[in-house]
Amino acid sequence: MAAKNILPPDSPPVPVTAPPSPMRLSILVAEDSVSALRVIMTILSASGHTAVGVGDGIAAVREFQSQSFDLVLLDILMPGMDGFEATRAIKRIAAERDEWVPVLLISAVEQHGAIVKGLSTGADDFIPKPWLIEILDAKIDGFAQSIQAIRQIRAQEAEARDMVKRLAELNAHTQTELDMANRIMNRLVSCERLIDPQVRYFLMPSDRFSGDVVAISRAPNGTLYAMLADATGHGLTAAISVLPALWVFEGMARKGMPVADIATEINRRLKETLPTGYFVAAHIVALDNGSGKLWIWSGGMPPALLIDDQFNTLQVLDSPHVALGILGGGAFDPSCQAIEANFQGQCLLYSDGVIEARAGDGPMLGEERLRGALLAAEPGARIDHTIHLVEAHLSGQAPPDDTSLLAIRLSADGVDFGA
Repeated sequence: MAAKNILPPDSPPVPVTAPPSPMRLSILVAEDSVSALRVIMTILSASGHTAVGVGDGIAAVREFQSQSFDLVLLDILMPGMDGFEATRAIKRIAAERDEWVPVLLISAVEQHGAIVKGLSTGADDFIPKPWLIEILDAKIDGFAQSIQAIRQIRAQEAEARDMVKRLAELNAHTQTELDMANRIMNRLVSCERLIDPQVRYFLMPSDRFSGDVVAISRAPNGTLYAMLADATGHGLTAAISVLPALWVFEGMARKGMPVADIATEINRRLKETLPTGYFVAAHIVALDNGSGKLWIWSGGMPPALLIDDQFNTLQVLDSPHVALGILGGGAFDPSCQAIEANFQGQCLLYSDGVIEARAGDGPMLGEERLRGALLAAEPGARIDHTIHLVEAHLSGQAPPDDTSLLAIRLSADGVDFGA
């Protein structure tokens, strides 16, 4: 801003210069004494500030309305409009601009009442006449530091608001993409393919996307195939990681391939596609209703459970293998457990999210509590009872991990699962 000196017509010009200064301010000065104004302007110029001088309060308000200033110096006793009224008007204009412009009152009046009145009108400080140059410089330098601090804070606030806005836009964009990804995942893991009168399942993701997947298929000869898979972690990454296993399972199960071959191919595909540190734990099951034989390959999962409805006994089938996608080549073991399951009962598969279900810092559900609940329930209500047990243990909270449960009725004419 160019320096100006607005004085009465008969006043000699006051020289104003503004050399560069690290604390350079634009200052409006209102003083009815020409000689006093000249002194103040000279001091300000020597200190490196840009100054505009006027001779009364009305001119000061008019000048303040026409341009912005960093600081205002006002004499209290001026014709037309005194320093008190000028302070009120200048502070009102500054507030409308959302600016903080300090006002320093200058006057020979030293009464406490004048000081109190000046501060009550909005003035930020007071300097009496006669004043020392060092005191005026010190007060202006103090205001300059405050102005710089406030500007830095406002710049940071503006940057923060801009960051919040950009984050909100990014979040909206991300949510749109996640919604699309969720719709795609739901189509890939279609619930229609999970409808089978011999199967009941329960799936509760801990996030929008589930790293637990349940798959069911029938071979041409009627053999029932089922898989419960649990990918590393949860969320979108886990959901994507388990897709190759799902595709291989469905393609091979529809052809009636042996469980060992299905496990081998899934392991090979995952080993090729997943980054190091990512893997998929799984139960893969085939049940031939005609012979009552059940084949199961288990890796990295909690034990599978076989429940005999007639004798109300429970058989534990440990998971002897490591998860899929870890071992390659000849190190992978595709051997299965072959079970004579020609009795009325159920085969229960579940992920570790079931036994690790907990509310906050409370105890986990655990294997013992789960098995006790299964044996205590009526066969037809066993699965519903287990689902309610898990939900009750979570106390309405989201599960800490994806939680899935798959129950297979071992006999096609056995006790129905119920609703």
